[in-house]
Amino acid sequence: MIKFIFHYIVLNIYLFFTNFVSYSKKKKLLCWLIEINNKISIKHSKKFFKKILFLLPKCLQNSSCVNSIDNCKLCGRCKIKDIIKIKENLSKNIDVKIKIASGSQIAKLYLKAINPDYTIAVACEEELIAGIRDNFNYAIIGIPNTILEKPCINTDVDIEKVRHYLKKILETTI
Repeated sequence: MIKFIFHYIVLNIYLFFTNFVSYSKKKKLLCWLIEINNKISIKHSKKFFKKILFLLPKCLQNSSCVNSIDNCKLCGRCKIKDIIKIKENLSKNIDVKIKIASGSQIAKLYLKAINPDYTIAVACEEELIAGIRDNFNYAIIGIPNTILEKPCINTDVDIEKVRHYLKKILETTI
């Protein structure tokens, strides 16, 4: 019930008010909403789970890379390498998928096809909030990316935040 109220009432009210504040305040407010969502998703989700989906934006992959995620050379020019290493460590006990989505519609298709117990989604704040709101029936942990080059090229993500939330998720099974 708390998750439903948060996604349908609180998110929409706060999103409405973000139209009237400066960009920096909007960004802080969206980050705050993402943090609240993450806490709710961890607290009110399955205690035992088998599937985790890493949902990553195309802009996280280095723009000069022509390889798909499946053929990643692990060169280290982007954080895809770190996510793949995390997947390899988790895959011993948990089914872990990594998908690159170029937009919200493709992300939604991946969620429906894979039906994960938890999703760790990386994107800009506005995209995360929209995805969280539109897919409220999934446990989505949002981690904002950092835009290094405009327009949204070669973004970055704090891998320690990814590890932090994975640790929180894994603690729910103990």
